[in-house]
Amino acid sequence: MHRFRTRTELVRPRGIRVTSDDRSFCRFDVRWTFSALGDDHCHVDFALDCTSRSLFLFPVVEMLVLPMAASMVTAFETRAHALAARAGVGKAPALDASPDAEVPAGGARP
Repeated sequence: MHRFRTRTELVRPRGIRVTSDDRSFCRFDVRWTFSALGDDHCHVDFALDCTSRSLFLFPVVEMLVLPMAASMVTAFETRAHALAARAGVGKAPALDASPDAEVPAGGARP
């Protein structure tokens, strides 16, 4: 398994940006953007842009991008649900791992 370092930056008030200067990539950029939808929901936009430096690894990176994106969104939603439950928002319904999903501000979908 290949490991690499990333830098995560909170872009207040509506986003998160994850970048990497790892030599394996020409470009690695993940952006989360949050837009309010009423008082208790938000729209979550997830964008992943990465390009491998190695022509040999390019097909492997391409094959892993979609599962990695889905995994990141699922992990984010799981954490949001845990924080919402701790805050007393209530139990959230089951989620799909779509990278472009509407999620309530407290972490639970309608």
